[in-house]
Amino acid sequence: MKYSIIIPVLNEEKNLVKIIPEIFTRLKKINFELIIVDDNSTDGTKEILQKIKDKKIKILYKSKNTGKGANMKNGLREASGDII
Repeated sequence: MKYSIIIPVLNEEKNLVKIIPEIFTRLKKINFELIIVDDNSTDGTKEILQKIKDKKIKILYKSKNTGKGANMKNGLREASGDII
């Protein structure tokens, strides 16, 4: 069984560096994918995301801010897990 975790982000530069390692630590025995959907951040979030090279993480970028709901829908379209 595979889990899909969707994280919508907008200007989360300070939180991303804490959250991503914490997810991997807590879920190390679980089969999962992490889908991070950036809603056109302007604070450095994109630069942090561009440095991530992990096959368990899918990163989606939006060219304009369309809101959290649209961000979640974008993530749901990319999810391949049995449980989201």
